[in-house]
Amino acid sequence: MIWYLLNIFILTIAYLWPSKLEVSDPIDSAVSQSTRKRVCIIGSVGWIILSGLRHYSIGDDTQSYGVRFESGSSSSWNDLFENLYEKYILGVEHKDPGFFILQKFVSVFTKEYQVFLILIAVLFFVSMGVVIYKFSRNPYVSYVLFSTLFYSFFAITGNRQTIATAIALFLGYFLIKKRKFIPFVITVLLASTIHASAVAIMPFYFISRIKINKGTLVGYIAAIILAFMFRYQLLDMLKFMAGYDSYTDDETAAAGTFIYLLLAIGLFVIVFHKRLLETNTEVVNVSINAVLVACAFSSLLLINPAFMRVVQYYSLFLLFLLPEMVKILPKKNDQKILTMIIVGMLIGLFVVTGANVTYKFFWQ
Repeated sequence: MIWYLLNIFILTIAYLWPSKLEVSDPIDSAVSQSTRKRVCIIGSVGWIILSGLRHYSIGDDTQSYGVRFESGSSSSWNDLFENLYEKYILGVEHKDPGFFILQKFVSVFTKEYQVFLILIAVLFFVSMGVVIYKFSRNPYVSYVLFSTLFYSFFAITGNRQTIATAIALFLGYFLIKKRKFIPFVITVLLASTIHASAVAIMPFYFISRIKINKGTLVGYIAAIILAFMFRYQLLDMLKFMAGYDSYTDDETAAAGTFIYLLLAIGLFVIVFHKRLLETNTEVVNVSINAVLVACAFSSLLLINPAFMRVVQYYSLFLLFLLPEMVKILPKKNDQKILTMIIVGMLIGLFVVTGANVTYKFFWQ
């Protein structure tokens, strides 16, 4: 755990380091532009180091992905593209053929699995850093949230979905903002060849444009209640969309704490939505839509924690929404105090729930 806490400590120093006061930030005048850049750079570099240089024993799937990388490098290009053709044209079952094509491409330049891990980390954390820099009110809060709630999957476990998320969600969000539907669909479909669950983000092109008001919030409340009541029917729909074919668990983390936290934030934004939407309206509106959809999908976690992979596409918008929650307080000083309280609670939750978390570098 010490390395993860050290990463947060360095991030905190970067945030608190004095900056030129005359350089204001277009999103939040309380955070200077130089601070925003510094936090995003240091935050991304720190996680690239921890994710890319991790030991094979860190992460449930790291070692098995290593075996796949070594064996996949010997596969022929013809076989790999034939698998792609058979899956999407002939309907033959092949699991995420795009990922194995990507592995083969990387193996042309290097046979070292550790390099592949570094490349995945660079792709994800540079992409995440860009969207946090552009859309988060306070990048420090966003990175602390990731470092306490989301890191265990995207930094050390799910190689395929980590790549798919960088493509479908981070790149896809820019396409959603620019209203480029066809490029967005192509991007998501490309990501789905790497991890089939990426198609779950496809409806968000339309959902993101729903205007948050009392009427739509009533609709979301009803949808969340129905999702929990009819979660097995929702699961059948997701199985069809994302290619799930069993109920077998493949995640080790318990989902209970996450559900409670997500639903609590959902309730908070419903109650205080007017205050949240007063400034930075577009990002907040999109993020509220995403988090409330995540609340509905979280019902699946009561069936199988493995379906966290679907919830994560939408719950990652907490990276933008959580920093906005301090706006319920009118005074800037009070907002700063609330920011540090939120950060302290996140770190405290991480320490309590991650007491047995370990980390090793690949050379240890």
